[in-house]
Amino acid sequence: MNFKKAFIKTGAVLLTAAMVLSGCSPAKSNQTLINIGDGKDKISLGYGNFVAKYYEAMYYIAYSSYFGGTAMWGQSGGEDGGTMEESVKNSVIDEIEESYLCKKHADEYDVSISDEEKEKIETAADKFMKNDDSALKAMGVKRDYVVDYLTYQTYHTRVKQAFEDALTVDISEDEHQQAKISYVKFSTAATQDATTGESTEMSDEDKAKMGIEATTLAEAGAENYESEAEALGQNVYSDTFDWRGDDFSSETLPEDVYKAAQKMSEGEISSPIEVKDEGYYVIRLDSEKDEDATNTVVTNLETEQKDQEFDEKIKTWKKDIGGMKLNEKLWEKVKFDDTFTATNLEGATTEPAKSTDSTTDETTESTDETLSTDGSGAAENTDAEGSGSAETTSGAE
Repeated sequence: MNFKKAFIKTGAVLLTAAMVLSGCSPAKSNQTLINIGDGKDKISLGYGNFVAKYYEAMYYIAYSSYFGGTAMWGQSGGEDGGTMEESVKNSVIDEIEESYLCKKHADEYDVSISDEEKEKIETAADKFMKNDDSALKAMGVKRDYVVDYLTYQTYHTRVKQAFEDALTVDISEDEHQQAKISYVKFSTAATQDATTGESTEMSDEDKAKMGIEATTLAEAGAENYESEAEALGQNVYSDTFDWRGDDFSSETLPEDVYKAAQKMSEGEISSPIEVKDEGYYVIRLDSEKDEDATNTVVTNLETEQKDQEFDEKIKTWKKDIGGMKLNEKLWEKVKFDDTFTATNLEGATTEPAKSTDSTTDETTESTDETLSTDGSGAAENTDAEGSGSAETTSGAE
């Protein structure tokens, strides 16, 4: 699972009166975690620890029941082969650095936060500071950290959106045309006993019967495809695939099924397609071009290309300010070994966010919709640094 792409979309007043942690935060929170421009600016360990603990809380509530509580952090879950903890902590650093840079370049994209929105951020921070004292202590949280986080997240979301909206991306529909098939599988694979785990091979007689039934369906005609499949006790499924593709290794069905479909005409039913150790497939080509599937693929490719260009812009911005260097030894002190008890989320949402290429693409909003960060309603830039959000003091003592 790619946990970098699965950050939780939650409210700004996250886990108010609902989270209990046991653990401790790193000492000397004013130490420099990220050195910016060879000392020109910094992100403190205290702020970085707070953001990390925010992530830890959200991921824990969403996934701990699936991955065995705190043991989840040592499991493999990173796209680079690391642990789940390492993956999430990498996401934290990416978010902090990108958010900082987006705020620095906000004026270039006419992005700002209005005075009214700043007040809402302040209100959200006040609500968060009413959290359980043990949780606040374990997170090493200060009110300024919460204000800074919400401020940076807002700039990050809006600048990224403005940057990508200005891009022109040309993805050819013809090159990524998606076809749609219906298929029925007559399985000849061995069956496994759910209790004992023992496998039982299908007899040659039963395998032959599957072949005969597959032939019966193939000869039924397109208009009788569903009814005949039902009469044979089989389910009809559908799938889409790259009509002009030649690599189907990542697709759902065996390669031979797609290659057979590419040679068919719309509405045509195939002869039984035998796949070793699986059985027989009988398919119907429903459409050479499925509009919805094609549009989805094109949109996803456009988003992917825009995200890649945004990543390159981040690299350029980072180079322009003289680099951003993480103190690895300090960062190692931040551990995901706390325990959580969630008893009442009081309206805070904890559903996994939709999958995107960056965990920070999701909008941050308060539980009562007091803060919108979708890029709408941006007013003139009045004191864009905001209370407690100046880069030189972000997370500092």
